[in-house]
Amino acid sequence: MLNLKILKINFHSEFDPFYEKTHKLFGVVSCFMHHSAQFNWSAEQISLEMRQSTFLIAKDEALDKVVGFIAFREGLDQIEIMALGVLPEVRRNGCMKQLLVNLLDYSHQQLEEGCKVSKAIVLEVHEQNESAIKLYRNCSLFEIGRRRKYYSDGADALIFSSVQV
Repeated sequence: MLNLKILKINFHSEFDPFYEKTHKLFGVVSCFMHHSAQFNWSAEQISLEMRQSTFLIAKDEALDKVVGFIAFREGLDQIEIMALGVLPEVRRNGCMKQLLVNLLDYSHQQLEEGCKVSKAIVLEVHEQNESAIKLYRNCSLFEIGRRRKYYSDGADALIFSSVQV
C-alpha cells in the first residue's frame, strides 16, 4: 500500500525562495520524465516544460521517493495536462488516480475563490493506451475529440476533458 504525499511545485528560477529545496526534486522529476515517459521528448524539451508547468508530485513517504507526477499549465478557463506518469512498480496502485483527483479538486477550488466556473481539465492520450483511458473515464473525464495521426506511430490522440461539450 502506498503512503503518498501530494506536493504542488513550480520549478521556475533560482530566484524562487524555495529553489534549493525544489532544485533537487527538479533533477529527480526530470530524470523520471526522461526515462518513464512514453513520448520522445528531448532533455531540452523536458527542461523547458518543467520551467513552464506547475507540477503535482506524488512522493511515497515510506520509500522517500517521487513515484508519480502531473505537469500542467493553467490558463484563464482551463488546466491543460502537459505530461504525467508513475513509476512502473507503482502502476495500478491508485497513485495516478490520487494525483488526478487532487488536480480535479484544485480546479473546483477556483470556483470557490471567485471564478465563475471551475476550470476544465484537458489532456490528450494515445488511442491505444487503454488503461489510461479507463482511468480517465473513472475520474469523470469525458472524451471530447480526437487529433488524427498525432503521435509518431501514426496513432490518434484522444482528447479528454473534465467538462462535457
